[in-house]
Amino acid sequence: MDRPISFQTHEVRTGSRDGARADFEQMITQLASSTTAGVRSVQANPGDWGIDTFVGELDGSGRATVWQSKFFIDGVSESQKHQIREAFKAAVRASKDHGYQLDSWILCIPCSMDGSATAWWDGWVKRQKNKNKGLLIRLWDKTELIKRLTSVEGERVYLHYYGYGRDSLKSVSDRRVVDVPESEDLDSTLFVRQLLEAGHVELDSAKREFYNAELVAREVLDKGIPVDISRLKSADFEIHAIWEQYFNAACEATDERNLPGLHLKVMTDIRSERKSLTPETAPDIVHVCGMVHRIVEDRRAGWVRDWRDVASRHHADAGGTAEASDCV
Repeated sequence: MDRPISFQTHEVRTGSRDGARADFEQMITQLASSTTAGVRSVQANPGDWGIDTFVGELDGSGRATVWQSKFFIDGVSESQKHQIREAFKAAVRASKDHGYQLDSWILCIPCSMDGSATAWWDGWVKRQKNKNKGLLIRLWDKTELIKRLTSVEGERVYLHYYGYGRDSLKSVSDRRVVDVPESEDLDSTLFVRQLLEAGHVELDSAKREFYNAELVAREVLDKGIPVDISRLKSADFEIHAIWEQYFNAACEATDERNLPGLHLKVMTDIRSERKSLTPETAPDIVHVCGMVHRIVEDRRAGWVRDWRDVASRHHADAGGTAEASDCV
């Protein structure tokens, strides 16, 4: 049976990127334990031994295999390469300082490397093996992690972190609202441009709503549970219908480009209808309001009379075509 896994779930579960890192590290420890006896973790501490998870002995005559967890959810670029190099150096240095033999070092990341990063990784591994004779360096990337999580041995770990329904550690109703990470650039998005075109000045809450709605939508679509996808689509269609009703009324009321009160009326109605729109999929008001911004981002709505032209110009500026999307 196919078991869709979204590693973004760690951020949704914990409510922050830092929480996701710790949660992912705990998952790796349990996953390693599912096939290897005696696996232990090392408490994070400044100046520690460069170890997240290990098996073996760390005394002067011991041998150890080390798992290094890095929550690189968006891929491996120069910053991530630097972190990998530094983590490996710390593990090798600790083994020499404390006298045990490092037999194997395993990097665990919840993404796949692109061509450039893969070429870098393969070359870097060869160089490190030449410098550290007998040391095995391995990669548990997205593909390898999914293979292990969906194996018979990984069943328990899979259910604990990614299982759905009553077996989930976090139910849908427990989804937390998270802040937009500083690394997330939303200023160049279409929904922000549409708000600016309508004269909006303060946009922090809109960005927070959109970001959280995106997390929920990605999780639902990645998991691929038909009933949840159906609920998401139903809420999307209903929210679009609410916008369309108020947009048409606003256009009848004025011939001007600006449509005063349109955004306020739509959001007020959405808030009042929140419980009936999508209580199972996006129970928090922030998530539901964010779904309004998602249909704007998909070029299916806007806040000025010529919103379609705004969307076309924005998409053209980004190097795309002018056709609108109808995707949830």
